Amino acid sequence: MVERPSMTCPQCGRRLHEGETCPCESFDVRDLLARLELAPEQSDRRQYFEEIRGLGPRALPALLAALDETVHHPWYYFRNVIAILGELGSLEEDDRERAVRRLGQYLLLGERRQLVIAAIHSIARLGGPVAEEVLVAPLHRKPGRAEGARKADSEVLSPLELGTKLVEGLCLVGTHGAVGEVLAIGLGKGAALTRRGDVLRQTALEQLANLDLDAFPAARDELRRQIEDRVLDPSFSLRRMFFGRNARLDAALVGTLRLTRNPGVTDLYQKLLEPGLPPAIRESARQILAERAAVKPKAAAEPNPTAGG
Repeated sequence: MVERPSMTCPQCGRRLHEGETCPCESFDVRDLLARLELAPEQSDRRQYFEEIRGLGPRALPALLAALDETVHHPWYYFRNVIAILGELGSLEEDDRERAVRRLGQYLLLGERRQLVIAAIHSIARLGGPVAEEVLVAPLHRKPGRAEGARKADSEVLSPLELGTKLVEGLCLVGTHGAVGEVLAIGLGKGAALTRRGDVLRQTALEQLANLDLDAFPAARDELRRQIEDRVLDPSFSLRRMFFGRNARLDAALVGTLRLTRNPGVTDLYQKLLEPGLPPAIRESARQILAERAAVKPKAAAEPNPTAGG
């Protein structure tokens, strides 16, 4: 079979067979984006947003091209494009990677905070291994002098704020690798941005508490070991290890397993009620046990007396 000659779309760069019409030429996303930018009413803006989003993957080439436009647009024009990219639904793997890597260019300190936050959210929604890779990379980058000098600028994210948003995004991605990275940050390991203090570690632990860690048994079991070693070990009061005397970190660590249903975790929380432990830890354990007791298991379906004739 003879392969048809190919050509490249001048607008989006997609490879096409001779005579084939590129999807990006079958509608004018740029016109809808212009209407979205200029619409005075929120209801109109929502309508145009939904029209573009409804085009799904077909809108991708034009949206990516819009991010590279040299024509001046207000910042919210680009925020809209970024937000729509995260709403396109199921993309082919190559298209997903293109979108995620392009959005990843916004994860640089110095970009306007609204664009960075929108990019993180859209990357997380697109998901997949590439999203994990792109969100993890800034956490391991050492901030430069220029980044530190701009930390007081209200229009940009500080390194700590960026780290917090990246942690939230990784939890939304929800892969084993992403959750493992958040776990490492919560335990004070690895990432350069975690050296900014306990705030990011506490954020990571609190985000883990929002996940059902039974779906991530390696992370669940590691957290259980950490609680046993750092809280229940008799020498804990002398060593304190990474957590020092930060009661909030202690309580956040204890709270990470709140959504698990593993029987061993319930036993662990019972041990954390012992009077000799810090009040913050005991109170956290008490609240979690009360929550677990309030969640009743689903009752088995009763037989239908009318079934079977």
